Amino acid sequence: MGVCYNKGTFDIVDLPPGVSELPSMFQYKLKLSTNGEFVKCKARLCARGDLQYYHEFGKTFAPTLLFSIISLLITLATQYGLMLFQFDIQGTFLCANIDTNIYLKLQPGYQPQPGKTAKLRKSLYGLEQAPMAWHTLIEKWMLKYGFKPIGQDRVTFMLNRGKSIILLSLYVDDRICATNDENVYKQFLKDLSIEFELSDQGHCEWYLWVRIQQDLANKHTTLTQTQYAKDVLE
Repeated sequence: MGVCYNKGTFDIVDLPPGVSELPSMFQYKLKLSTNGEFVKCKARLCARGDLQYYHEFGKTFAPTLLFSIISLLITLATQYGLMLFQFDIQGTFLCANIDTNIYLKLQPGYQPQPGKTAKLRKSLYGLEQAPMAWHTLIEKWMLKYGFKPIGQDRVTFMLNRGKSIILLSLYVDDRICATNDENVYKQFLKDLSIEFELSDQGHCEWYLWVRIQQDLANKHTTLTQTQYAKDVLE
């Protein structure tokens, strides 16, 4: 809830007569390390998007990164000696504005006084339009910065700065990048952090349950899913 308050996700307003509130729920998750060890508990406020009416969201399509694209990016990085980096954006879906009136019924303990409700100003996890709203926002920023989309899926982009390049693939809030110039990459993160709250993960060693071990000197990269296999078996 702290993230929602900090990002101004909603305003407490009078509930208009005859208007129903969209139910909400908390989503609980255990955050694990790359070795599968417990790190912390997470709770996320979500809207019951499954109860939305069509007029409340309209179009919802947002492109999704395929694992084959990730494999291709890693292959190019291996072949051309590019460094792999990773970062994520905090509160991804809470960054985008929405253009429809949605009144959210908050969970017990956070509910306002009678007659009041939470009117969403920003997108929220669970809303039908949330993925599309976020992708539209981040893609607009990247195109303005100078990135160009590769292919038709619009989830992988390339930035040229002289002899320096950055290849970047998007998967919701997780980003994997390949670059031949770490300074250009760091400047990109600095510029992006002006607009969004980032968490720099450094060299990419773990992405979407895949362990990545890169050997630039010998142009060799090993991908393993040991922890994922253990989790499935358990």
